[in-house]
Amino acid sequence: MGYNRIWYALLWIVLILLLIPIAHFDYSTFRLVLNRWSWGIVLSPAAYVYFSSLVATIFFPVKVLALVPVYFDRQAAELYSRRYKWTLLTLTIIAVGEFVILVLIWGAFPLEVDSSHYVRLRLIPFFPWPDREFLTIQ
Repeated sequence: MGYNRIWYALLWIVLILLLIPIAHFDYSTFRLVLNRWSWGIVLSPAAYVYFSSLVATIFFPVKVLALVPVYFDRQAAELYSRRYKWTLLTLTIIAVGEFVILVLIWGAFPLEVDSSHYVRLRLIPFFPWPDREFLTIQ
């Protein structure tokens, strides 16, 4: 990679700065699940989607950004000739992927509070449709 390592390191710094608020959001929603704990979560498919999305918010961008050095390998001529376009596409995939994963967390949050302040277990992600603001969890 040569001197391209400098801006590649900057990409990692930007990614870490992006992951800090996402990790804070993950932590706060996970604390809510622990405070409202019910053993029904073990059987809820929505909980499986929720917990796997929590893990994916951290590991997905790291794995995708780790692909960038492959584009700068001179032996792969087809990737090397368009290495900056592939890098830009990789960053776009990270941004769109993180947004989709955050939407999954929002819609699959397993322990909802209804208008009577009762905690209800969500079995199917996005059903019933969340009646709260987008990307907020109560």
